[in-house]
Amino acid sequence: MENKYKLKRIVIILIISIVIINSCCYIAKEYCWFCIPPGEGYSGYELIIPIRLYPAKDTFRVGDTIYIESVFSDSVYDRSTGRKFLIEDMDWRVGSLIYPIDVDTILATGYRNFQVIVPKEYDFEPFVYSSGEIGYYGTYNYDGSIYSLKFQLIPKAIGIYYFLFGINDLRFVKIEFKEKCSSAIVYVYATMNEGSDNNIHLFKESPNEYFRVQMFNRPEEEFYKAGGYCFVVVE
Repeated sequence: MENKYKLKRIVIILIISIVIINSCCYIAKEYCWFCIPPGEGYSGYELIIPIRLYPAKDTFRVGDTIYIESVFSDSVYDRSTGRKFLIEDMDWRVGSLIYPIDVDTILATGYRNFQVIVPKEYDFEPFVYSSGEIGYYGTYNYDGSIYSLKFQLIPKAIGIYYFLFGINDLRFVKIEFKEKCSSAIVYVYATMNEGSDNNIHLFKESPNEYFRVQMFNRPEEEFYKAGGYCFVVVE
């Protein structure tokens, strides 16, 4: 009889333990106890989107062809955890601007000095702002496992240019993937040419103080995470 009561008590304890464990697991997932890396400074996921500009050089001639490609697997690398997460059929919204930096203004009018060739299979269109600035915006193609967007630039005028290309701000857009912590913010950053220097030194040639000085105060945020690349166009 005593053994029967002991067995009953054990069963009850096991049931209570299972309920507690499940509750803790839910809370842990909600508040990211298990899936964020240890240490200070964690602010959310940092998904990395690779971009390639080639030929990767600092000087082009008028009439040259510059190729821009962003092709990556739907297993997307997260810099904050060092893991890859499967993100399928995501509507990544991409944008690109070009700033002339050899003038004392901060206006993204550089696309006026380039012929832009976008293959017909891609959705990537110009948008003209009331300020006269021009940006190109669109989305990636997805074939079931690979995201891709490709286009070309042909310079029409000499100058020093700051090209940037990256995912629009998705911090407030719902991005879901398996094992995602519910309360974590998702940031998406572009990495140009696998994190190369990308001719950042050319900002020192600009007469504008922001480009010449301020860009070097926060180069990671202002340049490298924005898919930045500087180059010169000559005759």
